[in-house]
Amino acid sequence: MKKIFGLVFFISFQVSCMGTNTGNPGLNPNSGQAPATTTLMSTVCDRIAACFGGANSLTCIGQVTTVNSYTSTLGNVASSYSTMSSLGAAETNGIVVSNSTNLQACKTAIQQLSCSDTLVTQSYSTSNPSSYALTKLLFQASTSCQQVY
Repeated sequence: MKKIFGLVFFISFQVSCMGTNTGNPGLNPNSGQAPATTTLMSTVCDRIAACFGGANSLTCIGQVTTVNSYTSTLGNVASSYSTMSSLGAAETNGIVVSNSTNLQACKTAIQQLSCSDTLVTQSYSTSNPSSYALTKLLFQASTSCQQVY
């Protein structure tokens, strides 16, 4: 009886370990982390909302998702997609892979921009508070932003 139990346990253990996907989790588009596009949009919009009282992070994210040429400041791979939405879809489908080290460096650089920094002040207009199209300028905070993809 002990031999049968042991054999059943061994077989079930072997079956449960089959198909394990190994590799660099920082470069795996299916790693369970939010896509880099989501992180980038949230970081930019959160910085703008923190610096400008009339700005709303969720409204900003909703708008920048579909702004044409928003990806133009994110390097060659990203700029071949016209919107963050299309870039995000390519990332989710594994067509485009992000580099987590560069993503984190980009995020940190944007978060560390002071509200009086020229990149921040040029990225949002209080006279046109419903437009978030220029927030892409914040990707110039670090060369890492151009190397996320």
